[in-house]
Amino acid sequence: MGSDASKEQRRAREEAERAEADRRAAIAAATNQVNNIFGSPQREADLQDYLGAVRETYRTDLDRQKADADRESRFAMARSGLIGGSADIDLNRRVADNYTRGVLNAEQAAQRQVANLRSQDQQAKLNLLQMVQSGMDATTAARNASESLRVNLAGARADQNMGAVDNAFGQLSGVWQDSKNRANERRKDSLFGQTYFTPGQWGALTPAPGFKGFGG
Repeated sequence: MGSDASKEQRRAREEAERAEADRRAAIAAATNQVNNIFGSPQREADLQDYLGAVRETYRTDLDRQKADADRESRFAMARSGLIGGSADIDLNRRVADNYTRGVLNAEQAAQRQVANLRSQDQQAKLNLLQMVQSGMDATTAARNASESLRVNLAGARADQNMGAVDNAFGQLSGVWQDSKNRANERRKDSLFGQTYFTPGQWGALTPAPGFKGFGG
């Protein structure tokens, strides 16, 4: 009778060991599935494609800002009568310098966007691996891994424009506005002189013919 009990215990132990071995094999299989999907060449290709798309978006935005800055600068110099002069050369240099900095900032912003996507993938991977340890099978793990990658990439693409570069030429707005203000003042002065005083007589402020005074 003792022998029978010993056999039962041995059988139970062997079954438990087989069950544990099966559990570990299932975990290993599911873990490999998850790791392979998240680390696949296709995912790296998706990330590089996304980086290229973000770069293009940011560069397009920066080029648009540059075109606006060039136009505002030309108008500013024209209003001031400084086209071709040292002020014009200096302003163009500042625009070019700001553009160069904008290119660098745009690249850094694009790299941050991709880094954020990689971080989301990593978090999703860790979450799935925890579920695998809790018993998720390889088929389900593989399906969830693929879905996580799809959702992460779709979300990143939807938010692609949210991290666009800031106005790279904002510091030059004061120059442009100042030229507009000066032009407005000159127009006011010109109108004032033509209406009430003889043109070209600003020293003596000679009243224009027929002007009877501000009181009417």
